[in-house]
Amino acid sequence: MEPSTATTRERLLEAASELFAHRGFRGASARAISAQAGANAAAISYHFRGKRGLYEAVLTHAPPGQPGCIGATESVDRPADPASRRLRVFIHGWLSRLRGNGFDAWQAQVAARELVEPVGGLSHEAQDAALRPLVQLETLVRGILPHASDEAVRYSVLSIAGQCLFYFNCRTIIHRLNPSHRMAREEVMLTADHIARFSMAGMTIAACQRNSDDRGRSVGNLR
Repeated sequence: MEPSTATTRERLLEAASELFAHRGFRGASARAISAQAGANAAAISYHFRGKRGLYEAVLTHAPPGQPGCIGATESVDRPADPASRRLRVFIHGWLSRLRGNGFDAWQAQVAARELVEPVGGLSHEAQDAALRPLVQLETLVRGILPHASDEAVRYSVLSIAGQCLFYFNCRTIIHRLNPSHRMAREEVMLTADHIARFSMAGMTIAACQRNSDDRGRSVGNLR
């Protein structure tokens, strides 16, 4: 591949990641992406076989030296840390990407939009990329609730993810209700701490309730 061709491709990826993040797949036109990338209108079809192919490339692209930017793998890969700290680090990393700028942040925002507004018909690779934060979160929750059922883990994962995605997708309403809430760096940390504490407390209560129910069934079986 010629250097100029590679440069055009990278410019298209960067422009698309920003516009898909801010406008969604349907709101970001191929014309707008090409214009922002400084490329001709046919470049997207040439490099990515169309806008959908470009969208998939944004989700699956990993910059050199990085395994992928959508999730917060650093918390998953530190099993020696307390579970509550690993969960907070994961949530903080995800929220930071959802409120940041630059390719890795835009990529995370595109994936978050895909979770809420699926484009449909994507490759398995692109779907797996969008689901990566939930897969990583499931690993954390299973470590926190080692004896929980698959159903309990699934509900916990969806509850935590729902809180994180709410702060991203409903930021306009949040700001309207609380004008001082702008999700600056300090606010992201406070929000991550709250979601982690709230979720840990909820999972602890659920685990205690499950154990109580199990004991009740065991006693009932003895009668």
